[in-house]
Amino acid sequence: MQKEEVQLEFNFSQPKLIELCYEKHGFATRDIAEMPSRGVTQIYLDDFNTDIVAFSNLKTHEEWEQDQVLATQAKDAAADTDREAIRDIMVRVENKWGMKSARYKRYGTKDLSHMSDAELYVCGKRVIRIAGLDLAELADEGLLQTEIDELGTKNEDFMTKIIAQSDAIADQDLATEDRYETANALYDKLKKICNSGQNIWHDTDEAKFNDYLIYNTPSGEPPAPLEGPVPKGETVNVKHMTFQPQDIIQATNTGETEWKICIAPDATTACANGGTVSAGESTNFYASELGDIEDNKYLNITNPDTETDGSYSVVIVES
Repeated sequence: MQKEEVQLEFNFSQPKLIELCYEKHGFATRDIAEMPSRGVTQIYLDDFNTDIVAFSNLKTHEEWEQDQVLATQAKDAAADTDREAIRDIMVRVENKWGMKSARYKRYGTKDLSHMSDAELYVCGKRVIRIAGLDLAELADEGLLQTEIDELGTKNEDFMTKIIAQSDAIADQDLATEDRYETANALYDKLKKICNSGQNIWHDTDEAKFNDYLIYNTPSGEPPAPLEGPVPKGETVNVKHMTFQPQDIIQATNTGETEWKICIAPDATTACANGGTVSAGESTNFYASELGDIEDNKYLNITNPDTETDGSYSVVIVES
């Protein structure tokens, strides 16, 4: 059974969580004489502080994302090097037999510039193998075994870089999941402190009661999710606002058909790109993943199904 995607249990950014934890830790330390009656002891606060520091020291999403960018750049550079090494051999093959010959075509280098990573790697292996067989005939074109060997080295380095990029993507996904789980555990401890403080001063000290509110809302509770229908074949606007790259969009498909979510230039533009959420699923997106947030300010959902109505529940966690 597939593991359910971890969702943040609070409606604000992770930096804000750290800020709130330190703030409420300070209030609880101030009020430590009354707090133990609700299970918030000095030992509990010391452990809470240790957890805050540990969470603050975790590698951020931006750092993991940059690791992925660097891995992709290294892979792309290796691909360019691989292609050049293949072309160096293929020019000898062309000079010997011509591009339209069967001998040239069996190397399989057509559309070399547009091959996927996997296709390019397999092509490199093929060129190495066939060039080795043709070496004696290509010697008078200047081809040496050392060049074939160099292509082999470059091709394997390219595969190493492909794997490194894949690992970087997987590492970021795992780190995000671990960070969310750690954040939720920290939030649970924050709630215990705040619930205790509110309980102690509910009827006796309004100022101290307010000190233990987590959300700056009239009720002190998190804002309600944005919810609504997505009629068949239509696009609806969920929210109009200025998005920051690290704002988190917690999107839940509460209907029976898949829909797309994006940040668009107006309230009626259908989502061609962005993210897709299947029926009954929940997915977290960074705002930067859903569109050009510099120019666009409309969070839209498009239901491409022309026969089935859909519905959504969205929470925006602002950074």
